[in-house]
Amino acid sequence: MSQTVFRVGIGVSDITPPLEVGFLTSSVNGTYAPFESVRAPLKVRVIALEAGTDLVVLVSLDLLGLNGDAVYGWERFKAASCGAVPAQRVIITCTHTHSAPESLALSDLYASEPYKRWLADLEGTIGKTISASILSLEEVSTIELTTSTLDGFSLQRRIVSPDGVTMSDSMQPVAPDLFEKGPIDRRIRVLRFLSDGRHAVASIIHAVCHPVHEMLSPHVSPDFPGELCAMWESNPANGFPMFLNGAAGNVNPPTVSCGEAYAVKHAQAIMQKVTAGSNVWGGAITGLYQLSESLSFSKRPGLDLADADVTVVINMLRIGEMALVFLPGEPFVETALRIEQHSPFEHTVVIGYSECSVGYIPTGSAFAEGGYEVGPGKWSYLEADAEARIFGAAVAMLNRLHEKEVDVVTGV
Repeated sequence: MSQTVFRVGIGVSDITPPLEVGFLTSSVNGTYAPFESVRAPLKVRVIALEAGTDLVVLVSLDLLGLNGDAVYGWERFKAASCGAVPAQRVIITCTHTHSAPESLALSDLYASEPYKRWLADLEGTIGKTISASILSLEEVSTIELTTSTLDGFSLQRRIVSPDGVTMSDSMQPVAPDLFEKGPIDRRIRVLRFLSDGRHAVASIIHAVCHPVHEMLSPHVSPDFPGELCAMWESNPANGFPMFLNGAAGNVNPPTVSCGEAYAVKHAQAIMQKVTAGSNVWGGAITGLYQLSESLSFSKRPGLDLADADVTVVINMLRIGEMALVFLPGEPFVETALRIEQHSPFEHTVVIGYSECSVGYIPTGSAFAEGGYEVGPGKWSYLEADAEARIFGAAVAMLNRLHEKEVDVVTGV
């Protein structure tokens, strides 16, 4: 790949809803309740990446997630949200904070008029923020990846016993030996885009954990990802922050629904680790390539769901010699680790909660064990072979992305 001019643009806007656009109180029962106050605002954060004539826009929303029902058609939503940028050039992700609107159609909130008005505002705000990011494009010359490990703030939440699967948060206080249970990924990885003067224009922060410190709180909050971004941008030298959650479908913090102080403590701990993180890779940016693929799945029979079929969209982005893999829904941490192990790239970062949500993506062994993530229900409806198919498709795509230069738009 020949070196070309690489530019990065940034944008951020408030997407905090009116209080009556409520939060999820039970996915199983399909219930929600209105918020009582705003503890901290929700944001949309945008990083635009441009190499020559190629453009890819990353959008991160402080939301639980988004799916086709909740946005009245995913293609419609993206077309309405992307402004002048073609929808296929935009990759939307959610941080998965549980103190945000119930935007996965797990309840009937999405049919309410306050929600519909907020959704229309959200579409317009995303579009304006994308436009602002493109107007702010500036040249960067170097990319840098650092990594650190944060212990004590995440664990494998599925505790399997002969009696079935128990969620770790119900076993309080969490016993020390449960922190040793795998699989788990406690890495904090930061991808920085640097100008010639070594100024950080933008930073992508990647960690793997459910943001549920404030779950079931009636106060709007971005939880630890939002707290982290606020701390990060308090120092201009850090560059503009974007948080991308990993494959956290079965990873929780030890403190669930324990409140603001725990979210803040989690963010502070990440900041401290990132400051001490080691540089594992860096160099000149030599290209930008995107690859997308759609897989068709059938929903499990017997579920009372509107559509029988669902489309899983996998996006990949190659920046120089590293790869970002964007998976929809809630993949398990072991899926991401396996994708990394089979990737031809030296550095591969797997992101969950991307694009149109398809619910949990349990592994085959999880189906045998049972538990909440397996469902069935609106939160988990893919068939048992879905994870294996998604894993196989992701590895094949990574090999294609590694072997040849692919067009940023068509992926061929």
